Amino acid sequence: MARKQKVMTRIHAIGRRKSAVARVYLTEGQGIVEVNGKEIQTYFGPTTVYPSVAIRPLSLVGMPKGFDLKVVVKGGGLTGQSDAISLAVARALCMYELKMNPVVEKTADESEDDEVGEEGAVVRPWKATLKSNKMLTRDSRVVERKKYGFRKARKKEQYSKR
Repeated sequence: MARKQKVMTRIHAIGRRKSAVARVYLTEGQGIVEVNGKEIQTYFGPTTVYPSVAIRPLSLVGMPKGFDLKVVVKGGGLTGQSDAISLAVARALCMYELKMNPVVEKTADESEDDEVGEEGAVVRPWKATLKSNKMLTRDSRVVERKKYGFRKARKKEQYSKR
């Protein structure tokens, strides 16, 4: 006889920052975070703030140990990579919340168990929390290119009077 197994939900999301691109695979688990095949503390270094920046969306929604994350990140430096991971994790949490609680239209005489917002749609507390903390907004700032005749993007040659 076939036993009923719990269906594991696997969510995939992408985040970008500067020239870094992070792909996050989120599953329910014990809080294991693996970046490019290494533990997150090993990948970013034990004395840096980058691991906490990368998984900040999990702590904002109150689930720091509720999900396992497998992250593949390419390009950029450590700052761009940690911010790209953070955006991807926030997007994955929103998709997980949507998958677990799909939007249903409610009428006035139905039970009032769920929080109901405007137009009868169910309110998403994780998405609201992440959005209010600006975790769902992509930071579009990138390095400005170097221009011809300049030392850097905006720095000019030093003027010599004599």
